[in-house]
Amino acid sequence: MHNPLSKAEGSFSHEPKTSKPWTKASPKILSPIFLNPFIIRIVIVSVGFAGLKLAQKHSHRPYQVVLLDKNNYHMFQPLLYQVATAALPPNAVSFPLRRIFHKTPNVIFRMAVVKEMDD
Repeated sequence: MHNPLSKAEGSFSHEPKTSKPWTKASPKILSPIFLNPFIIRIVIVSVGFAGLKLAQKHSHRPYQVVLLDKNNYHMFQPLLYQVATAALPPNAVSFPLRRIFHKTPNVIFRMAVVKEMDD
């Protein structure tokens, strides 16, 4: 079976983003996502407002939700001006994606940059 995400790049460890340079993702790293061919799989590329809402909507349904984003956090951009004016600390507007979905085993997050997708 062809892996459509084999061209995704990123560091898929639980280490901070700056600890390793971006490397080509091995199909072995992504293969656990594709073990069950009988489950409905939703792949969300870029977890902005729409991607986050879609993942939350389907996180408790019988689907496998795969999140791919170049960052391992979601940033609430409407409040960035308050960070710039020191009204809020930076951690008040960014939230780790793994923490948002830590109680939903059917949601899988991979920090990656998708360069192209096959049909």
